[in-house]
Amino acid sequence: MLIAFIIISFIKEPNIKSKELGKDKEIFLQSLKTIITQPWLVRATMSKLLLFFAGFFIFRTYQPLLHINGATVTIIGCFYLVTRGGIFLTHWYSGNLVNFLGTARWINGSAVIAIAGLVVTLVSQNIWLWIVPFAIASVMIDVRDPLFSKAINDRIDSRNRATTISILNMAKAVFDIPLLLFVGWLTTYSINFSLIAAIVACGIAVIFFWSKEKEFESINL
Repeated sequence: MLIAFIIISFIKEPNIKSKELGKDKEIFLQSLKTIITQPWLVRATMSKLLLFFAGFFIFRTYQPLLHINGATVTIIGCFYLVTRGGIFLTHWYSGNLVNFLGTARWINGSAVIAIAGLVVTLVSQNIWLWIVPFAIASVMIDVRDPLFSKAINDRIDSRNRATTISILNMAKAVFDIPLLLFVGWLTTYSINFSLIAAIVACGIAVIFFWSKEKEFESINL
């Protein structure tokens, strides 16, 4: 034990540590510069997060919503299967959809369709009149995520991409817990508040973060 203690007392941090720290600082500063010089990255991240929150609101409450309106366990299971399958297919064929419609049109259109579907869900009384638009809205909310992710990655140099994306995603860490707690508290009064919150989130994304086709043009770094 004495020998081990003597050996440990002579151990020093390798010199390379200070060099790595300097390199980390350089990457961090370069990431901040990238975000400052490309404000679209912040806009895209906010638009992406708003739809993520909308999807989270309805995903956590779709079962009680369906149950309250008379859906059986079989219907709830079919709803989940159809919506997850729809999300998979839209992600799988996103390239074809973008080639046909255009990236910005598909991103904006999906958010508008989601709002329309959620509004119909909110005002309809018959389960068979709102379960279809509710399913469509659930799929549309999720389809734009890979498009934004690709566009954001294309605009960030590979050397500091991970750090830049981490800084951008810090907004999610700041807003998600308070926002989800607030919406959760609202749903204790009425489950419909989850739909209203999702509509508001999608509306903010459409009104304040409307996408343009030129923002998705390929960039060579």
